Amino acid sequence: MTELSPEWKPCVKLPITVHVREQRPGETHVSTREGVTPLLADDLIMRGVQGEEYPIGRELFEQTYRMLEEEVTEEENEVRFKECLKAISNLKPGDITELMGEAFMEEFRRVSQ
Repeated sequence: MTELSPEWKPCVKLPITVHVREQRPGETHVSTREGVTPLLADDLIMRGVQGEEYPIGRELFEQTYRMLEEEVTEEENEVRFKECLKAISNLKPGDITELMGEAFMEEFRRVSQ
């Protein structure tokens, strides 16, 4: 990973529910906030929290999102987020490797470079 200048501050995306769909037959573009955006063959269509739509490549989607079995309310998201923060704050060095396995850590190191 390229070294960032001090102006870049770390942040974490909140665990919010967004929606995704496959492209419709013959669909070649989607109207985004930035204008009309062409679709690639493997793109999915995301709908964000403000109703905005945008394309996302299937591989990127699969790396960063998980499908939910059912709709999750904002309150449930907040509870889950707080539970995650509590669990993370209790971790000691080496705990993540023990919980997730060495293969996970190797992949994490690879994508973090």
